[in-house]
Amino acid sequence: MSSPLRITAGSNETAMLKVITVLRSGGEFKREHVEKIKAMAERHLTHEFLFICLTDSALKEYDIPLVHNWPRWWAKMEMFNIQGPAIFFDLDTIITSNIDDIIESLKDEEFATLRDAYRRGSNIGSGIMSWSKDISYLYHAFEKDAGEFMRKLRGDQDFIQKAVKQNTFIQDYSSGVVSFKADIGQGKQYNKEKHKIVFFHGRPRPWHQDIIEY
Repeated sequence: MSSPLRITAGSNETAMLKVITVLRSGGEFKREHVEKIKAMAERHLTHEFLFICLTDSALKEYDIPLVHNWPRWWAKMEMFNIQGPAIFFDLDTIITSNIDDIIESLKDEEFATLRDAYRRGSNIGSGIMSWSKDISYLYHAFEKDAGEFMRKLRGDQDFIQKAVKQNTFIQDYSSGVVSFKADIGQGKQYNKEKHKIVFFHGRPRPWHQDIIEY
């Protein structure tokens, strides 16, 4: 078994781009889906980066153990304790081609999320998020009263939307970031020349379809 990853203040890893995902055991997401995200990032990013998986079943050299027993999507709140620059991908994401331009366009944005695929306007989606600096205030605000937030709110998006100081939408920086269901008609309008990141939400998952290579 490999030793879990540790990032120390002042180390080279602090300033390096972090590509992050989260695996909570006991659900439909598995280690193989983490490996898929890692492989896609390695294939479609020429930026130097550090791959990180926050997980309650640390096995690999890129893992960081989850500290809290926050269930389901709430486990994602721990990643806000990792200093940027960073980009997070939910495990049901497909990166289809080079995303250097997307990373570059977001590098000066303090915090960016998806625009919700259905509730347009100012509503956020948390399947992909990026941040350029220290946004640990989000982690600490949630940790302070996590039980109450988890009881009252429907999901992590609701907490982030209320707590974030400044947000921009990733889709405003690239038309190549699309929802499989809401934007490209369950994949029917997929264009491999245009669509660089396809995010899924609910069913189907990336491994339930055969239109986009996964």
